[in-house]
Amino acid sequence: MMSNTQKVKNIYQTKKVWLVGIKGTGMTALAQILQRFGSQVAGSDSAEVFFTDTVLANLGIKVKENFSADNISKNLDLVIYSTAYPANHIELKTARQLGIPTIALPVAHGLLMKGKTAVAVSGTHGKTTITALLGYLLQQADYDPTVVVGAPVPQFDGNALVGGSDYFIFEACEYQNKFQYYYPTGLIINNIEYDHPDAFATREDFFKVFLDFAKKVPTYGFLVVNVDDVKVQDLITQVNKDMVTYGTVPSANWRIERQGDYKGNLSQGLVIYQNNNIWAKGETRLFGKFNLINILAAVATAVKLGVPQDKILKAISTFQAPKRRFEYKGINNQGTIFIDDFAHHPTAIQVTLKTIRENYPDKKITAIFHPHTFSRTLALFDEFSRSFKDADEVVILDIYGSAREEQGTVSSEQLVTAINGISHNAKYLPDKQSAYDYLLSSKGANDVVISMGAGDVWKIVDVILGLSNESLK
Repeated sequence: MMSNTQKVKNIYQTKKVWLVGIKGTGMTALAQILQRFGSQVAGSDSAEVFFTDTVLANLGIKVKENFSADNISKNLDLVIYSTAYPANHIELKTARQLGIPTIALPVAHGLLMKGKTAVAVSGTHGKTTITALLGYLLQQADYDPTVVVGAPVPQFDGNALVGGSDYFIFEACEYQNKFQYYYPTGLIINNIEYDHPDAFATREDFFKVFLDFAKKVPTYGFLVVNVDDVKVQDLITQVNKDMVTYGTVPSANWRIERQGDYKGNLSQGLVIYQNNNIWAKGETRLFGKFNLINILAAVATAVKLGVPQDKILKAISTFQAPKRRFEYKGINNQGTIFIDDFAHHPTAIQVTLKTIRENYPDKKITAIFHPHTFSRTLALFDEFSRSFKDADEVVILDIYGSAREEQGTVSSEQLVTAINGISHNAKYLPDKQSAYDYLLSSKGANDVVISMGAGDVWKIVDVILGLSNESLK
C-alpha cells in the first residue's frame, strides 16, 4: 500500500492544495512556492492576526478563519498540515475519509528539496538571519534561488523568495526532529545548544538529531560548520564529509573581525579572513558581534557555491535583518529607543543584551522578556536567571505557553525571584497591557527598551510607537 508521501509524485505539479494552519510562517512560504508553480492554494487557520495575513492577502490566497469538515472537498489533490495540529484534527480526518493524501509541513518541505541544490541552515541560534542573508546573496548574484525563512525579510516582502533555478535555501528547524524529512546538498550548522525540552528529553537526544542530519548529507554534498561551538566540534569528529569551517579560532577556514567602532546606530565595518589571509573588507547594517558570525556562515557557503566576491560584499552592505532579529523599531516622543528581538533562549538573551550595552554604554537598558513555553523555562531555569546581567532592569511577563502547552510547574514570579538573587533588577508584570502602562509612565530619553521572546511581546513596542492599534488584552 502506498504511503501519502509516495502518492505525491511531484509536489510542484499538484493542482489543488489545502493548507491546514496556513498562517504559520512555514505554511505561508509553502503557499507562495506552490502558487508560483501553478497550484491552486487555499487554507484554514484561526482568526488571530499574524504578519502572514497580509502576505496571503497580497497573493490572493483565500483563508477560512475556522476549522471545519466543510472546508475539505473531494476535488482536493493534497492536504498539507502544520505539525501544531493532531492527527485527529477535523479537517485531516475528513480528508482521510475522502481518500485525499495528507502530509505534514516538514514532509512537504522535504519534497520541495528533492532534485535541487538545497542548502539547509540549522542551529539553535542565528539560522533565520543566515538563511535570509545567504538567499539574498544568491539573489543579488542572479542565481535566482528559492528561499524559505522563518521570519519576514524586508528584501523579500515576506518570508519566502520564489525563484526559477535549482537553488533552494531553507531554514531547517530541529523541533520534533523535522530534520528526518529533509534532503540537503549542503548543510550549515551554526551551533548546537540544548533547546525544545518538550521534544527532546535529554541533551544527548538533541545532539543526536544534528549528528544524524549531518551524516545524511550525500557524498557529493558539503557541510559548513561553526567551530567556535563545542558541540559542533564534537559533531565534526564523527562525520566524514567535505567540510568548510568558520569561527574566531585561527584554525577555522573562515574568520571575521569587526573593524572600527559602530557607525551610527546600526552599521559596522568588518574584515573577513580566508585561511588566515585577508579575503576582503566590507560593511554591514547588521548589529553585534554575533551577527558577524552569521555573516561569515553565509559568506563561506556563498563562496562554496561560486558567488563572486564583489557580489557578496555589495549584498552584505545592503542587507537588512529579518523582522524581530535585533530590529531597531524607533524612538517615541519621550526619546526612548525601542528594539525588538526574537531571543527566547538564555544564550540569545545574553548576547543581545551585551550588544545593546556595547552600543549604548550610557543608557539605562530595560528588557521586557516574555518566556516561551513552560518546559523551556523549567529546563533552562538556572540559565535564564543568569542571563540578564547586562540589563539595568528586567520586566518578566507571564509565560507564553503557545499552542504547545496550557500550563506547567514553573512561573514567571519564580523566575523573577531567581533573577533578583543574582542581579537584583527584575520585576513581574503579568501581561502586555501592564508592561505598556509601566513603560509609558517610567521611561524617557536616557532609556533603551528591548522586547524579547518568541511570543507576541513585540506588540507592546508596536503599540507604543503607533505602528499598530492592536489590543494588548
